[in-house]
Amino acid sequence: MAVESKKLFQNKGYVYIIAAQTLSSLGSWLDMLALMGLVALKWNASPLEMSGAMLMLVAPMVLLASITGVLADRFERKHIMIISNVVCIVLVLGIAFSTALWQVYALLFVRGFFETLFGSAKSGKVKEIVGMEHIQAAMGISGMIDNASKIIGPFLSGLLVAVIGIKGSFITNAVVVAVSTLLLLKVPTSLKTPQKVQSTKRSWVTTLHADLREGFQFLRSIPVVLISVLLLSFMVLALQIADTQIIILLRELFTDPTKIMGYGIACAGAGTFLSSAYYAKRQIRSTLTILFTATLIMGCVLVSVALLSVLPVSVLTIVYPALFFNMGFSIGAVSITTNILAQKQTPVDKTGRVFGFINSLTTFGMLLGIVTGGLLSEGFGVVVAFILSGSLLIILGLVTIPVKYVVERRHIHVSESIASAQGKA
Repeated sequence: MAVESKKLFQNKGYVYIIAAQTLSSLGSWLDMLALMGLVALKWNASPLEMSGAMLMLVAPMVLLASITGVLADRFERKHIMIISNVVCIVLVLGIAFSTALWQVYALLFVRGFFETLFGSAKSGKVKEIVGMEHIQAAMGISGMIDNASKIIGPFLSGLLVAVIGIKGSFITNAVVVAVSTLLLLKVPTSLKTPQKVQSTKRSWVTTLHADLREGFQFLRSIPVVLISVLLLSFMVLALQIADTQIIILLRELFTDPTKIMGYGIACAGAGTFLSSAYYAKRQIRSTLTILFTATLIMGCVLVSVALLSVLPVSVLTIVYPALFFNMGFSIGAVSITTNILAQKQTPVDKTGRVFGFINSLTTFGMLLGIVTGGLLSEGFGVVVAFILSGSLLIILGLVTIPVKYVVERRHIHVSESIASAQGKA
């Protein structure tokens, strides 16, 4: 793996795209904590209003992920990433100077679309640059960078909010994304001419439908990936019931919730960083086994966060970050192994379409979780929402056991059938 990583960093195109990703990921976390502060603290948002902000950011991923996947396959991915970054800079500045919550909602929705478009293009571009032989190492490094930013970002965000305020944090994020855009200019364009979309409305609609159908049919042809993604989507649904309400819970317990939020996200980021590093180097034998173990751990963590909320604040300041570390490690284990499995099974020319569907499934679960979390916290309290979220994750982990048995038996049967057919030939 060390040799593979060395070869990757000898690839200038990969170095530039990873450097751009590093800045974009860091900027996203600087911005996210500022957004939570803007909505939850400055405007004292209710649980439903907080869910609404997250919903506006996630909804485009659910509604438009498949379309962005098609676009990423049809146009030059480098240009898509650059345009998306430029538009996001404008939108981030708009959020910084917004004067009402509805303005933030509108800007977040548009931003969500372009971030989804950027993600679809980036997944395809990485695979296009490094090739199949290095894709596991490349995705592992990409995951490590994303999660390392969760460690650095919250501390920097807390410092920025304290020194230059919430608006200053958004402006800093815009500057960071601008530098990321400059790095993308150095990423090589594709040697293969992208397919052109027909100019007539009828041709576009017909072509779009055909491409989406092709991506979905391909996903159905690899049951292990499809089942893993479905279970991952349910996991995300259960997790988001609590995740979007964490700032509401901390607001009820701590006089300075942004500080403990920063510590918590940093510890979760450390966990996911170590998880990404571990699974990037390890041979993955069963993604479903990892999903089973990780969901059980996440469920126990969320139930513990709720039940331990009665402890003194001095104790929670130590206990919560430790729990968030375990949560982060488990989330990283599931996300990186599922992503590697899908990347290995998908040809480069179908990456955008297949991952468009995968993103749609997982973010649809995220959307339902956000809405459910807001409703539960508003009606029954945030502690009840956390207990329910953790209980659902524990149940999902237990359900994974029989699903794993059926899928793996079918996989063995298919493999034996293929080997038998090849032997007769």
